[in-house]
Amino acid sequence: MKQLATLFLFLAIFFGQLNAQIVITEIQYNHPAWDDDEFIELYNNSGSDIQMQGYYIQDAILFTFPNYTFEAGTYLVIARDAGIIMEMYGAEALQWSEGSLSNAGESISLYAPDGGLVDGVNYDDAAFGWPYLADGYGHSISLCDVNADNSNGQNWEITIIDTPVIQGDRTSHASPGTGSTCITGPIVKVRNIRRNLMEGPAEDTTTVNVYLVNPNGTPSSIAVSIDPSSTVSSDDYVLLDTLLEFDGLAEATLPLRIIPTDDNVGEAIESLILNLSIANNVDRLVGETLELSIYDDDNAIEQSLLLVGVFESITIDENNLLVGAGIEFGVELYALNDIPDLSIYSIGTANNGDGTDGIEIPLPAVSLSEGSSYFVSDSESRFSNFFGFSPDFTHPSIFITGNDAIELFEHAKVIDTYATIDIDPWGTFWDYEEGWAVRVPGTGPDGTTPVEAHWQKSIQFGLIGGTNATAVDPYPLNNYMHIVSVDEVASAINGSLSPNPVNDFLRINFDNTGNKKIDVEGITIYDATGKLSLHKVGISGENTLLVDVNDLPRGLYFLSLNSSEGVLTKKFIKN
Repeated sequence: MKQLATLFLFLAIFFGQLNAQIVITEIQYNHPAWDDDEFIELYNNSGSDIQMQGYYIQDAILFTFPNYTFEAGTYLVIARDAGIIMEMYGAEALQWSEGSLSNAGESISLYAPDGGLVDGVNYDDAAFGWPYLADGYGHSISLCDVNADNSNGQNWEITIIDTPVIQGDRTSHASPGTGSTCITGPIVKVRNIRRNLMEGPAEDTTTVNVYLVNPNGTPSSIAVSIDPSSTVSSDDYVLLDTLLEFDGLAEATLPLRIIPTDDNVGEAIESLILNLSIANNVDRLVGETLELSIYDDDNAIEQSLLLVGVFESITIDENNLLVGAGIEFGVELYALNDIPDLSIYSIGTANNGDGTDGIEIPLPAVSLSEGSSYFVSDSESRFSNFFGFSPDFTHPSIFITGNDAIELFEHAKVIDTYATIDIDPWGTFWDYEEGWAVRVPGTGPDGTTPVEAHWQKSIQFGLIGGTNATAVDPYPLNNYMHIVSVDEVASAINGSLSPNPVNDFLRINFDNTGNKKIDVEGITIYDATGKLSLHKVGISGENTLLVDVNDLPRGLYFLSLNSSEGVLTKKFIKN
């Protein structure tokens, strides 16, 4: 019995020493906009350098450390996407191999090469003591004292930094690679620093949630005032709350309420800027300015913009493992006419059939020429790596998957839709899991009622690959063509088709190009109804090209060729 007690004491001392060596000190597990910036931070608390080769993390994620010297008194970050951590926070990180951190909480375990447990944390914002504002509110959680018991949630606090990373309408507070100082007094936080309001016939109250954490039993309050730089007229809104008072007895949420009023006069987008300030007993106010954009649906609708493509791509390496976060989301828009100011349009997403959230992604105030495509993505780096060119605009809220609906707004009115917003597209026609859906040329916009016949999709898992060109079923770039009539189709370069009518091989002749080689990015052929019939990529030629149309049924077709010299669009007849 004495020998067994001695063994237990030895094991307790042994694991206690291990726990004192390397400590898990910060976790980012559920950012409200991106999942790409998930990370785990470690601290070397041993007093000496540690060779990390062979150490490993399992449970939440899978990662085995390479040959890496973990210097004493420094921090080490392991991330889902090391490039994103550098881009957002300027911090170096090692990149884990697979897995992600659960939003609901889970165990993170660090083991020595011999399998001994070095440190472990079971975070859970629903459990007593764990800070809940880390779950989707823009904060990581930080261990307040590296010598404290990190298995106790009361020793952790949400991370707050002086200069947060701004992503769309939210802020990101995290400090990977550096120590954190916890604020133990009352904290008041505004979840969204930007909001969009819609002025319409039915006046509606817009609510911004304001949160109090770390109450100390004494009432706390913040004051709300209107910034003079606001462009909105005083008769266009009613501010219902100018002082928010918490009783300080428990963590709580209070509404900050604004009512946009309808004057039946079309106006440009206006801004209402609210300044928040500490009135009483608040140690830290997170979010001192709230900017609200008011859209007016009394303006005339032109419907010059279309939603023509949605996609969810998966980037993998030669070992079929995700490259970083690995998943890229986005939409393609198309200008039917010249658009002097794109900011009159905006995008909303409806995830898993949950219905509309209204305007979520305001488009920037830029011009767009007739016939131009405009790509909106959640990540510039992943989009560029996958497609080979940069997106036109990025916004973290374009966080869609193959079973989400999309709304396109003009002056706060829905003018086009992909999928039904209050029905989960999963398993229906609209489900394009890890693939794409593109609009049939010549169709749309469809208003609030999407039309299945106006869309075509990739095969399931079609956009898995290192790049779009190597994907199983590549996204058809330059797919949409605005067909005005079958008698006249404009072309940007000169050329002709022969023979026309054709039986087997269609020859494309380039006029006035001399011996200059034409780099063709893609050839797309549609039938008279606008249905995609043939799509080819990566073709080159001098003066002429041959296209095999043997398998096309008899009928009228439109050929669209996108090249280094411009676009050639022609009609032909298949015998």
